[in-house]
Amino acid sequence: MKGLNLKQHDRTLWLLALILPITTVCLSWILHQIEGDARTLLVFISETDHPGPETWSFKLGFFATGVVDILLGWRMYHLLRQDGKKFDIIFVTSFFTGLGLILVAIFRWEDYPTMHLVGAIPVFAFGTAWGISVHRLSSTLELDQRGMKVRRVSVPMTILSIIGLFISFQIAIINHPSLLKSLQLNKVTTEMLFAAGFEWLLFVGFMLTIYSFRWDIIPLQTSEPESSDHSA
Repeated sequence: MKGLNLKQHDRTLWLLALILPITTVCLSWILHQIEGDARTLLVFISETDHPGPETWSFKLGFFATGVVDILLGWRMYHLLRQDGKKFDIIFVTSFFTGLGLILVAIFRWEDYPTMHLVGAIPVFAFGTAWGISVHRLSSTLELDQRGMKVRRVSVPMTILSIIGLFISFQIAIINHPSLLKSLQLNKVTTEMLFAAGFEWLLFVGFMLTIYSFRWDIIPLQTSEPESSDHSA
């Protein structure tokens, strides 16, 4: 019974890691549009942390997601460790992903751009590394192929999205040097549309990676030695 309850807790933790950020992003975007504060339809996700009702869904949602990601990573690390190998990289990458999300939630990009960036970069880098680290260990641990198939799509998607986001911003800064000081994104429409599009694609990639953990975190619970009934 204890094992069954623990398995259910693992499933709940995984569901929270998936549902919380999707709900947060969608609700914040909807409220941002309804309030009439959006500069365009395709805004950056962080732009929805705007003074008003949307800021509460953004801050509470991403803060909670950060905590859940850390707990999920710790749980995955603990389960993998039972296999006789210690894979610290699982927890390290999930920890800094979660910590980055907490910083993003606390520091509004418009008011604290530097601290917001300090949080956003680990989310992008360590979030991608989290998926890569689990995927590389999947073969070693002979985990379910379904999770690996999802990551074969999600991990390249996140990597390409990060590259596209970076290039779009670099082009925008080259064409509009004042952007770094003013942060007036509405004056840089074309480049910002591309950059925002890549960020949303990046978010989809992250969510697919979290979804892929469905077949990694739960089956490990049941990978116990055969019962002594078969040894007779």
